[in-house]
Amino acid sequence: MTISQAKKAVLDEFEARTDDWSFGEFERAITAAAGGNFQTAKLTIVQADEQGSWPKTVERYIRTNRAAFGNTPVELLKIAARFNLKS
Repeated sequence: MTISQAKKAVLDEFEARTDDWSFGEFERAITAAAGGNFQTAKLTIVQADEQGSWPKTVERYIRTNRAAFGNTPVELLKIAARFNLKS
């Protein structure tokens, strides 16, 4: 699946960030740039992981999401397993 230019711009922005951003900031940025909601953000993370071009963004999104909710969203379990994060 192709990632839109708007989503790529957000992914590039977050990949370059050095601050302690969280999944919520990413979700708001994706929603503002490409529409949708938190599900759109999760799908974007899955697509980004498949393409392998934004590894820091993928990992930080998953880790901060898990820290906030105490578990990993089912859509992201396969990716989270690579980071030794269980459900």
